Amino acid sequence: MNIVEAFSNGRWTIDGSDYEPDREILITNAIEIGRRLKEAKGLLPHGEWGKWLKESVSERPTG
Repeated sequence: MNIVEAFSNGRWTIDGSDYEPDREILITNAIEIGRRLKEAKGLLPHGEWGKWLKESVSERPTG
């Protein structure tokens, strides 16, 4: 499940357990994650964002 699917159906899987978080909390957390990623991008030299993102952020499949 990707972030768009999670927003669409409101379900997340963490450590194999499904749960339905409060939509407001979900949106607030997603905005905060985006803010932090934008801040991190601003700290990197030009052209390094993609490499840093691959090395630093894991997106593991769920479900």
